[in-house]
Amino acid sequence: MSAIPTFQLNDGRNIPAIAFGTGTALWRKNATASVLRAIEGGFNHIDTSSLGGNEDSVGEALRQAFGEIGAVEEETALEKQKYGRLAREDIWVTTKLGGGMNVDAEEALDISLKKLGLSYVDLYLINWPEFTPDILKTWSELERAQAHGKAKSIGVSNFNIDQLKLIVEHGKVLPAVNQIRFHPYDYHAHELAELLDYANSHGIRIESYSGLASITKLPGGPVDGVVKDIAQRLGSEVTHAQVLMSWMRAKGVVIVTTTSRKERIQEYLNAFKLPPLTDKDVCAIDEAGKHPPPAYNPQLYVQSHGEKLLGYLNQSN
Repeated sequence: MSAIPTFQLNDGRNIPAIAFGTGTALWRKNATASVLRAIEGGFNHIDTSSLGGNEDSVGEALRQAFGEIGAVEEETALEKQKYGRLAREDIWVTTKLGGGMNVDAEEALDISLKKLGLSYVDLYLINWPEFTPDILKTWSELERAQAHGKAKSIGVSNFNIDQLKLIVEHGKVLPAVNQIRFHPYDYHAHELAELLDYANSHGIRIESYSGLASITKLPGGPVDGVVKDIAQRLGSEVTHAQVLMSWMRAKGVVIVTTTSRKERIQEYLNAFKLPPLTDKDVCAIDEAGKHPPPAYNPQLYVQSHGEKLLGYLNQSN
C-alpha cells in the first residue's frame, strides 16, 4: 500500500489520515466497484455506515481485496502478500450506527459485521445524536462492543461540544473520533475552532466529511481566490482540492472524501506529498471562510439532511 500518513488516536491506535467515504454520492448505491477502485489506487481506509445502505456492497469489495474467493482462511500476512492479496490489517474500516433500529448498538454492529464480512471494524461511530434518544446508554453499548473485540476504536459523528461533554464526563471510554462536516465556511459558522480545541484537549480526533464543499458546492466565494493563489505558488500541478486537504491536515483533521473518477484518487492521495501549508496560508483560508457566499446556508443543510435521514428511518420501520 502507499505510504499514507497516520494520526494517533487517544486509545493509542494509528488511523490513516484520509478515508474513502461511501456516503453522499454512493448513498443507497452499490459501492463495490468504487471501493475496489479506491483500494487499488492506494486508499487504505474505507468509511461506510448502516444508514448509507451499502455495507453489503462494501463488504463484497473487501472480500475481493482480501482475495477471500478461493483463499485459505489461515493464510499469513506474508502468504497473502506473496499472492497479491491484502491482509485484514492492511485496510482500516469504519462504520456507523444507524438510528431507528430495534436492537442495541452491539447487536446493530453484529448486523453490520455480517454485511461487511468482517469479525471486527477498526472504528465504530454513533451517527447523528439527534437520532440517538439516550446517548449515554448507546455509548455504553459501544463500550461493550469494543470490550468484546468487535470494534477496535469507538467514537461519534456530528456531535457538538455539549454532546461530547456528556460522554467525556460520564462515559468509561473517551470517544476516539468525532466525524463532522468541516470546511472553511463551516469553520466559523458552526464555531468549529472551539469544537476542535475542546476535542484536542481530550485527544478526540476530528474527522471531516464534505471538506471540499467550498469549491464543489459553494464556488465563487472568497476561499476560492485564496486557495488559487496558494496552489499557484506551490506549483502548476497543485490543485485546489489538494490545498484544501492540506488545510485540513494542518488542523490535524482526518479527511473523509470520495470520487467516482480514477484520476481524482491519485490527486487526493498526492495531497500528502505536498509541503505543509504555512501558518500564513492557514490563517488566510480561515479568514476567507468568515465570508461565505450567499448560497451558503448551514441551517438549510442540517434541515435537508435531517429530512433525508427521517425519510429513510420511516421507510425502515
